[in-house]
Amino acid sequence: YFNANQITHSFITTQVGYQFATNVENRSLRHFSVGGEKLSALTPPTDYQMYNCYGPTECTIFTTVYPLKQYEADIPIGKPLDNLQLFIMDTNGQRLPLGATGELWVSGPQVSRGYLNLPDKPAETFVTWNGKRCYRTGDIVRYLPDGNIQFVGRRDGQVKIRGFRIELKEVEAVIRDFPGIKDATVQAFDYETGGKYIAAYVVSDEQVDIKELHAFIGKQKPPYMIPAATMQIDSIPLNQNQKVNRKETT
Repeated sequence: YFNANQITHSFITTQVGYQFATNVENRSLRHFSVGGEKLSALTPPTDYQMYNCYGPTECTIFTTVYPLKQYEADIPIGKPLDNLQLFIMDTNGQRLPLGATGELWVSGPQVSRGYLNLPDKPAETFVTWNGKRCYRTGDIVRYLPDGNIQFVGRRDGQVKIRGFRIELKEVEAVIRDFPGIKDATVQAFDYETGGKYIAAYVVSDEQVDIKELHAFIGKQKPPYMIPAATMQIDSIPLNQNQKVNRKETT
């Protein structure tokens, strides 16, 4: 469809965009943007410029953009658009220095006024700081030395496994580096007796040796980051917004 209709510019949600960029040959695109979730490591296509974009709906979508030039293990979300200001804040609402991780606050004309029919919710997420109206994204980030922002995870996106806090996307990134893996997602579940464990779902054209995959993960990550269970499936289920459908993987 893209080639037949000579599509030159496109935006696709991250999960589908990753699949497109890594599996589809295209001759028409000039600019290709993805966003909506953390982008896993990949070597960007050479036939068109690919961008990793970040933008909460509350900020009228695009907030930062990062052009991909080469393979990066942890792809930044980039720098803010010209009419926005970004602040990285601690839990007390104080700005953090370069390199420190904190919650991303967004200020500028794109920040919305609130939520339709939810008059009490803005007080939780829309605040005023130094005279600026800000949206508290709930996303944990940090500034890199070159001025780009690195996405670390959701404020509520960490899980504790055996007493250690981990980011599920870190495990996904390692799994994607295993030979033959086309796609992967990692979910956290509760033991009936208490505590949590993680399970991985992988997509490959070939039969994946689960023991070898777990050993591969163990060479790069501590034991508590190795999935308690791994299942090979035909494709990662997506919801109507083309993001990973967490319910379908339970």
